[in-house]
Amino acid sequence: MTNRAHQFKPKVEEVPLPSGAVVVLRHPNVLGMIMSNGNVPDALAQFVTDIMASGKNPVADGDTNNLPMLYEMANLAVRSAFISPKVVDDGVEPDYDHDEIAITDVQDMDKLAILNWSIQGGDASKLASFLEEQGNGAAAGPSSKPVSRKAKSTAAK
Repeated sequence: MTNRAHQFKPKVEEVPLPSGAVVVLRHPNVLGMIMSNGNVPDALAQFVTDIMASGKNPVADGDTNNLPMLYEMANLAVRSAFISPKVVDDGVEPDYDHDEIAITDVQDMDKLAILNWSIQGGDASKLASFLEEQGNGAAAGPSSKPVSRKAKSTAAK
């Protein structure tokens, strides 16, 4: 019998961010996170579902009409995508020696780049294109590379 489970395994990539940091990200499921997280305000959930349904990308389009909601959506994307370093829950002190950070440690330009990346389906080449459009040199190198099994297992700890 053929094993088809591998088709559903989340893809994990090492991705450079505008700040120059290189992180390990999984293809995010922001909509799934919103649907399963009872702490997301209804207005934000509606904002995200409207964006997903419309296919528009407010980050790439430069839409500044809903900046507070866009910022919250970016935080959700970061929490959903980051594998290494791990983003700890609010109120938890990160253990930097064990690959943990707080959401406040992630620069705003990185959050918006990750949000843009997640809206476009987690395609690292699109993140590189977005960074190049923003005039950031971090995109000059390779856009991403698959992460080795050893790195994945280390990131999962």
